[in-house]
Amino acid sequence: MVKNILSLVQKIEDAIPLYHITFFVLIGLIVYFRVFFNGFVWDDQDQIVNNPLIQHISNFFYFFTGSTFATGGAVQALAGAFYRPFLSIVFTFIFSVWGLNPFGFHLFDVTLHIVNTILMFFLIKRVLNLEKLQYSQTAAFVVVSLYLVHPANVESVAYISATSELMYVFFLLVGLLTALSFCLKKYTSFIQLSIIFFAILASLFSKESGILSIVLILVLSWLYFRNKFVLLLIACASSLGVYSFFRFSIATLSSNQQLSPIPIAHASLMERLLTVPYELLSYLRLIFFPMSLHISQVDLITNASDYRFSISLVIVFVSFIILGFLLIKSKLNTKLILFFLLWLLASISIVLNIIPLDFTIAERWIYLPLIGFLGIVALFIVKIFNSSNSVHKTIAFSILSLFFISFSARTIYRTFDWQNPLTLFSHDVVLSNNSAELLNNYGVALYTAGDHNKAREEFSRALQLAPDNLWTLNNLGSIYAQEGNYKKAKSLYEKSIQKSPTSTAYENLAQIYSLTEKPSETLNFVKQALITFPNSAKLNQLAALSSQAINATDEARIYAQKSLILDSSPDNVNALQQIIK
Repeated sequence: MVKNILSLVQKIEDAIPLYHITFFVLIGLIVYFRVFFNGFVWDDQDQIVNNPLIQHISNFFYFFTGSTFATGGAVQALAGAFYRPFLSIVFTFIFSVWGLNPFGFHLFDVTLHIVNTILMFFLIKRVLNLEKLQYSQTAAFVVVSLYLVHPANVESVAYISATSELMYVFFLLVGLLTALSFCLKKYTSFIQLSIIFFAILASLFSKESGILSIVLILVLSWLYFRNKFVLLLIACASSLGVYSFFRFSIATLSSNQQLSPIPIAHASLMERLLTVPYELLSYLRLIFFPMSLHISQVDLITNASDYRFSISLVIVFVSFIILGFLLIKSKLNTKLILFFLLWLLASISIVLNIIPLDFTIAERWIYLPLIGFLGIVALFIVKIFNSSNSVHKTIAFSILSLFFISFSARTIYRTFDWQNPLTLFSHDVVLSNNSAELLNNYGVALYTAGDHNKAREEFSRALQLAPDNLWTLNNLGSIYAQEGNYKKAKSLYEKSIQKSPTSTAYENLAQIYSLTEKPSETLNFVKQALITFPNSAKLNQLAALSSQAINATDEARIYAQKSLILDSSPDNVNALQQIIK
């Protein structure tokens, strides 16, 4: 009996190395333990706390029919640019269980990162085994351990609004693992083809970068399993077709509005190309030396005479020459090199702003490219471990151990920065004091903490660097409004709307109207704003109150009901109490 049990345990261990999984779970929980107790930070306020759409399960189908970020606040600048219904659905389900307790959201993200790490382990091991390489499991274990604790991944895990990074990579890995299993079978499994189809679709529904799942599946198939290529191509094309139908026909998101004030979002193609070497250098630094971590905007490089362009170009060029030399000299498997190199280049290329994004550089964007890079590292580890030179093995082991320990320590330390907005931005603004966005975010954190004078200073500094930053204009306007300087506040709100209309600016300006103008004028202004932002709970509330003030009772009730559907908080209920009786 005992012998049979032991035999069963051994079979399970051979199929699923439990000690590896246990290690990943324990280390993941240790290095990210602080995250469980962190709060909402940065865009979390707009995407979760102040987003009424995720607070009602009845909005499930709405997520498939419109832009993910058309909910007001700072993220309104991205309206029309992003379509991520699965992200909104996940937020809705977490909210239904945990409410506005950030613990539930952080629990989901830490868990998903650990799961992604485990999936990455199985994928790299099985890909290496395609060439029957010795020490493939050991190499996979080493590089995945580094991935688990890599400091560049902290932003993806600790920043709730970056949950989309974790989600699309999860479905991408599921799709790749299923495709690999499908290809290794002698017969055609339509169940696995269906899983591949849904995994790709889910990855696309989580983030637009999910398109890379199609690229990687087809590349892997073309390199090793061309007899299955056509079937996989059909599955991939079908997923892309369904996604396109939902995005362009159902949600009608055919264009990127790019309301973001970030310079890179509006830069010319030449300016974006000139900035590419500096972006690549920044990501190389993140991979090898992730010590100076902070949220920042890299200034746009507008001409080739900028020293950052020339220096970055030289360093990046030399780095690729060295990498090429090492790959040739090492005589590693060509197909595996090609697969992981294409993984790295394809995933990094989509975040280089060839097609303008809402950010210049983001630590969270390295989450997928890092897997491709570590896949290449795994090939070098296999090569070294298979050599007879014990000195090389000792040096490699020492270097890898040093990286693991230092990465773990840096990750733990960085998670403390993400405790709350004040701890994050007070730290990061020191490292990048010329970033208008960081100064603005620091000002918001100070304002929330009650230090309005210091907040005003930071907003003013931010406007000196970026006079047209719509978020800063709104935030400074809010300070003036609170002080009773409605004229100054109105001027700032109007300037913000002129630059890039957002629901926040309209809500703030409508509030000024309600305090300084006749109810009829307020109502006219709010009605115009509601044409663009019909799902603003605040605008519907002000429309209801203004209608009530001019005795338009029926109209007031309609606006009040719409406002309460969007926001059923006690504050909104109390504000509309007289109308809904």
